[in-house]
Amino acid sequence: MVNLRLISLIRKEFIQILRDPRTLVLVLVIPVMQLFLLGYAATNDVRNVPLAVYNQDRGPAARQLLDAYKAADYFQLAYEVYSEEELRELIDNGQARAGMIIPPDYSQRLLSEGSTEVAFILDGSDPTGASTSLAAAQLIGQQYATQLLVERLARWDVPVWLVNTGWTGGPYGVGKRMKIAYTRAMIRAALSGGLDHVGYQRHPVFNIDMPTSCLDVPAAVLDPRGTWSDKAAYDQQAAKLAAMFVENFKTFEAHVAPGVKDAGPRL
Repeated sequence: MVNLRLISLIRKEFIQILRDPRTLVLVLVIPVMQLFLLGYAATNDVRNVPLAVYNQDRGPAARQLLDAYKAADYFQLAYEVYSEEELRELIDNGQARAGMIIPPDYSQRLLSEGSTEVAFILDGSDPTGASTSLAAAQLIGQQYATQLLVERLARWDVPVWLVNTGWTGGPYGVGKRMKIAYTRAMIRAALSGGLDHVGYQRHPVFNIDMPTSCLDVPAAVLDPRGTWSDKAAYDQQAAKLAAMFVENFKTFEAHVAPGVKDAGPRL
Protein backbone atom coordinates (compact mmCIF):
# COMPACT_ATOMS: atom_id res chain seq x y z
CA MET A 1 0.00 0.00 0.00
CA VAL A 2 2.82 2.39 0.88
CA ASN A 3 4.58 1.67 -2.42
CA LEU A 4 1.43 2.39 -4.41
CA ARG A 5 1.00 5.73 -2.63
CA LEU A 6 4.62 6.62 -3.30
CA ILE A 7 4.30 5.75 -7.01
CA SER A 8 1.14 7.83 -7.26
CA LEU A 9 2.84 10.77 -5.59
CA ILE A 10 5.84 10.56 -7.93
CA ARG A 11 3.53 10.34 -10.95
CA LYS A 12 1.60 13.38 -9.75
CA GLU A 13 4.78 15.43 -9.34
CA PHE A 14 6.02 14.52 -12.83
CA ILE A 15 2.70 15.55 -14.36
CA GLN A 16 2.87 18.87 -12.50
CA ILE A 17 6.44 19.50 -13.73
CA LEU A 18 5.45 18.82 -17.34
CA ARG A 19 2.47 21.14 -17.08
CA ASP A 20 4.42 24.06 -15.58
CA PRO A 21 7.14 25.41 -17.96
CA ARG A 22 8.85 27.36 -15.17
CA THR A 23 9.26 24.27 -13.02
CA LEU A 24 10.50 22.31 -16.03
CA VAL A 25 13.16 24.97 -16.66
CA LEU A 26 14.30 24.83 -13.04
CA VAL A 27 14.52 21.04 -13.10
CA LEU A 28 16.48 20.83 -16.36
CA VAL A 29 18.48 24.06 -16.74
CA ILE A 30 19.87 24.51 -13.23
CA PRO A 31 21.53 21.05 -13.02
CA VAL A 32 23.10 21.63 -16.45
CA MET A 33 24.45 25.00 -15.30
CA GLN A 34 25.86 23.42 -12.13
CA LEU A 35 27.48 20.72 -14.22
CA PHE A 36 29.32 23.30 -16.33
CA LEU A 37 30.28 25.44 -13.34
CA LEU A 38 31.65 22.51 -11.36
CA GLY A 39 33.34 21.05 -14.41
CA TYR A 40 35.16 24.18 -15.55
CA ALA A 41 35.27 26.64 -12.67
CA ALA A 42 35.91 24.37 -9.67
CA THR A 43 39.37 22.82 -9.73
CA ASN A 44 42.03 21.69 -7.27
CA ASP A 45 44.81 22.31 -9.77
CA VAL A 46 47.65 24.40 -8.36
CA ARG A 47 49.36 26.92 -10.63
CA ASN A 48 51.39 30.07 -9.93
CA VAL A 49 50.70 30.21 -6.19
CA PRO A 50 52.34 33.43 -4.84
CA LEU A 51 55.28 32.29 -2.70
CA ALA A 52 57.30 34.35 -0.21
CA VAL A 53 60.86 33.14 0.47
CA TYR A 54 63.03 33.83 3.50
CA ASN A 55 66.44 32.59 2.35
CA GLN A 56 68.86 32.64 5.28
CA ASP A 57 71.47 30.52 3.55
CA ARG A 58 72.32 32.24 0.23
CA GLY A 59 74.52 29.28 -0.68
CA PRO A 60 74.61 27.37 -3.98
CA ALA A 61 72.36 24.57 -2.74
CA ALA A 62 69.71 27.07 -1.63
CA ARG A 63 69.85 28.79 -5.02
CA GLN A 64 69.45 25.44 -6.77
CA LEU A 65 66.40 24.67 -4.64
CA LEU A 66 64.83 27.99 -5.60
CA ASP A 67 65.66 27.31 -9.25
CA ALA A 68 63.74 24.03 -8.94
CA TYR A 69 60.70 25.96 -7.68
CA LYS A 70 61.06 28.49 -10.50
CA ALA A 71 61.27 25.73 -13.14
CA ALA A 72 57.98 24.22 -11.96
CA ASP A 73 54.79 26.17 -12.62
CA TYR A 74 53.19 25.36 -9.29
CA PHE A 75 54.58 28.41 -7.48
CA GLN A 76 55.50 31.97 -8.36
CA LEU A 77 58.43 33.33 -6.35
CA ALA A 78 56.67 36.63 -5.73
CA TYR A 79 58.40 37.96 -2.60
CA GLU A 80 61.86 37.77 -1.04
CA VAL A 81 61.70 38.68 2.63
CA TYR A 82 64.26 39.15 5.38
CA SER A 83 62.39 37.99 8.47
CA GLU A 84 59.77 35.46 9.52
CA GLU A 85 57.53 38.29 10.68
CA GLU A 86 57.55 39.84 7.19
CA LEU A 87 56.74 36.46 5.64
CA ARG A 88 53.83 35.79 7.97
CA GLU A 89 52.47 39.29 7.39
CA LEU A 90 52.37 38.71 3.64
CA ILE A 91 50.44 35.47 4.18
CA ASP A 92 48.05 37.05 6.70
CA ASN A 93 47.32 39.91 4.28
CA GLY A 94 46.63 37.49 1.43
CA GLN A 95 49.51 38.78 -0.71
CA ALA A 96 51.28 35.41 -0.51
CA ARG A 97 49.54 32.04 -0.30
CA ALA A 98 52.62 30.17 0.88
CA GLY A 99 56.01 30.84 2.43
CA MET A 100 59.31 28.96 2.52
CA ILE A 101 62.02 29.43 5.14
CA ILE A 102 65.48 28.14 4.21
CA PRO A 103 67.68 27.74 7.34
CA PRO A 104 71.14 29.39 7.47
CA ASP A 105 72.96 26.03 7.46
CA TYR A 106 70.99 24.52 4.56
CA SER A 107 73.90 24.17 2.10
CA GLN A 108 76.33 23.01 4.79
CA ARG A 109 74.04 20.31 6.15
CA LEU A 110 73.12 19.15 2.66
CA LEU A 111 76.82 18.73 1.85
CA SER A 112 77.87 17.12 5.14
CA GLU A 113 74.81 15.03 6.01
CA GLY A 114 73.26 14.46 2.59
CA SER A 115 69.84 15.77 3.59
CA THR A 116 68.22 18.71 5.34
CA GLU A 117 64.84 20.39 5.71
CA VAL A 118 63.12 23.69 4.98
CA ALA A 119 60.03 25.14 6.64
CA PHE A 120 56.94 25.58 4.47
CA ILE A 121 54.08 27.79 5.67
CA LEU A 122 50.65 27.76 4.03
CA ASP A 123 47.58 29.96 4.09
CA GLY A 124 45.06 27.74 5.87
CA SER A 125 42.00 29.84 4.98
CA ASP A 126 41.52 27.52 1.99
CA PRO A 127 42.11 23.97 3.32
CA THR A 128 41.77 22.32 -0.08
CA GLY A 129 44.17 24.73 -1.77
CA ALA A 130 46.58 24.48 1.15
CA SER A 131 46.72 20.67 1.04
CA THR A 132 47.19 20.71 -2.73
CA SER A 133 49.95 23.33 -2.44
CA LEU A 134 51.68 21.24 0.22
CA ALA A 135 51.57 18.19 -2.04
CA ALA A 136 53.07 20.26 -4.89
CA ALA A 137 55.84 21.57 -2.59
CA GLN A 138 56.67 18.04 -1.45
CA LEU A 139 56.75 16.89 -5.07
CA ILE A 140 59.24 19.61 -6.03
CA GLY A 141 61.38 18.79 -2.98
CA GLN A 142 61.44 15.09 -3.83
CA GLN A 143 62.38 15.84 -7.42
CA TYR A 144 65.22 18.11 -6.29
CA ALA A 145 66.47 15.49 -3.83
CA THR A 146 66.40 12.86 -6.59
CA GLN A 147 68.34 15.16 -8.90
CA LEU A 148 71.02 15.69 -6.23
CA LEU A 149 71.26 11.95 -5.59
CA VAL A 150 71.62 11.14 -9.29
CA GLU A 151 74.33 13.81 -9.70
CA ARG A 152 76.31 12.48 -6.74
CA LEU A 153 76.04 8.88 -7.91
CA ALA A 154 77.26 9.87 -11.36
CA ARG A 155 80.08 12.07 -10.02
CA TRP A 156 81.54 9.37 -7.80
CA ASP A 157 80.53 6.41 -10.01
CA VAL A 158 78.65 4.75 -7.13
CA PRO A 159 76.85 1.46 -7.94
CA VAL A 160 73.31 1.09 -6.62
CA TRP A 161 72.08 -2.33 -5.50
CA LEU A 162 68.50 -3.47 -5.06
CA VAL A 163 68.34 -6.40 -2.63
CA ASN A 164 65.16 -8.44 -2.20
CA THR A 165 64.56 -9.00 1.51
CA GLY A 166 60.89 -9.83 1.00
CA TRP A 167 58.85 -12.46 -0.82
CA THR A 168 60.16 -14.84 -3.47
CA GLY A 169 58.88 -17.86 -5.35
CA GLY A 170 55.29 -16.69 -5.67
CA PRO A 171 52.63 -14.49 -4.08
CA TYR A 172 51.72 -14.67 -0.41
CA GLY A 173 50.52 -18.14 0.44
CA VAL A 174 52.55 -19.71 -2.37
CA GLY A 175 56.06 -18.31 -2.10
CA LYS A 176 58.18 -17.71 0.98
CA ARG A 177 60.33 -15.00 2.48
CA MET A 178 63.88 -14.68 1.18
CA LYS A 179 66.33 -16.47 3.49
CA ILE A 180 68.27 -14.01 5.59
CA ALA A 181 71.48 -15.95 4.88
CA TYR A 182 71.06 -15.20 1.17
CA THR A 183 70.33 -11.52 1.87
CA ARG A 184 73.45 -11.19 4.01
CA ALA A 185 75.57 -12.95 1.39
CA MET A 186 74.34 -10.56 -1.32
CA ILE A 187 75.08 -7.50 0.80
CA ARG A 188 78.57 -8.81 1.71
CA ALA A 189 79.32 -9.41 -1.95
CA ALA A 190 78.09 -5.94 -2.96
CA LEU A 191 80.16 -4.18 -0.29
CA SER A 192 83.31 -6.23 -0.80
CA GLY A 193 83.38 -5.97 -4.60
CA GLY A 194 82.39 -9.60 -5.05
CA LEU A 195 79.86 -8.63 -7.70
CA ASP A 196 82.20 -6.44 -9.73
CA HIS A 197 83.42 -9.19 -12.05
CA VAL A 198 80.47 -11.55 -12.45
CA GLY A 199 78.04 -11.94 -15.33
CA TYR A 200 74.78 -10.01 -15.53
CA GLN A 201 71.47 -10.33 -17.36
CA ARG A 202 68.95 -7.56 -17.97
CA HIS A 203 65.45 -8.05 -16.59
CA PRO A 204 63.14 -7.70 -19.61
CA VAL A 205 60.40 -5.84 -17.70
CA PHE A 206 62.04 -3.88 -14.88
CA ASN A 207 65.11 -2.91 -16.92
CA ILE A 208 67.66 -3.69 -14.19
CA ASP A 209 70.81 -5.82 -14.37
CA MET A 210 70.77 -9.01 -12.27
CA PRO A 211 73.99 -10.88 -11.34
CA THR A 212 74.06 -14.45 -12.56
CA SER A 213 76.26 -15.64 -9.69
CA CYS A 214 76.99 -14.67 -6.09
CA LEU A 215 79.03 -16.42 -3.42
CA ASP A 216 76.88 -18.49 -1.03
CA VAL A 217 73.68 -17.79 -3.01
CA PRO A 218 72.10 -20.35 -5.38
CA ALA A 219 72.02 -19.05 -8.95
CA ALA A 220 68.28 -19.80 -9.20
CA VAL A 221 67.55 -17.33 -6.41
CA LEU A 222 69.15 -14.48 -8.37
CA ASP A 223 66.53 -14.71 -11.14
CA PRO A 224 63.12 -13.89 -9.62
CA ARG A 225 61.20 -15.47 -12.48
CA GLY A 226 63.13 -18.71 -12.00
CA THR A 227 61.92 -19.01 -8.41
CA TRP A 228 58.27 -19.07 -9.45
CA SER A 229 56.87 -22.46 -10.44
CA ASP A 230 54.06 -20.73 -12.35
CA LYS A 231 55.97 -18.63 -14.90
CA ALA A 232 52.78 -17.23 -16.48
CA ALA A 233 51.63 -15.96 -13.08
CA TYR A 234 55.00 -14.27 -12.56
CA ASP A 235 54.83 -12.59 -15.98
CA GLN A 236 51.33 -11.33 -15.20
CA GLN A 237 52.32 -9.91 -11.81
CA ALA A 238 55.51 -8.35 -13.21
CA ALA A 239 53.56 -6.61 -15.98
CA LYS A 240 50.96 -5.40 -13.47
CA LEU A 241 53.61 -3.97 -11.12
CA ALA A 242 55.51 -2.34 -13.98
CA ALA A 243 52.31 -0.69 -15.22
CA MET A 244 51.72 0.69 -11.71
CA PHE A 245 55.24 2.15 -11.66
CA VAL A 246 54.76 3.76 -15.06
CA GLU A 247 51.37 5.22 -14.13
CA ASN A 248 52.67 6.62 -10.84
CA PHE A 249 55.74 8.11 -12.53
CA LYS A 250 53.62 10.21 -14.89
CA THR A 251 53.34 12.74 -12.04
CA PHE A 252 57.11 13.21 -12.04
CA GLU A 253 58.30 12.60 -15.59
CA ALA A 254 57.90 16.20 -16.78
CA HIS A 255 60.36 17.36 -14.11
CA VAL A 256 63.16 14.79 -14.38
CA ALA A 257 65.96 14.14 -16.85
CA PRO A 258 65.09 11.80 -19.76
CA GLY A 259 67.61 9.25 -18.46
CA VAL A 260 65.58 8.75 -15.28
CA LYS A 261 62.48 7.84 -17.26
CA ASP A 262 64.48 5.63 -19.65
CA ALA A 263 65.80 3.64 -16.68
CA GLY A 264 62.28 2.64 -15.65
CA PRO A 265 60.24 -0.47 -16.44
CA ARG A 266 59.54 -1.53 -20.02
CA LEU A 267 55.98 -2.45 -20.93
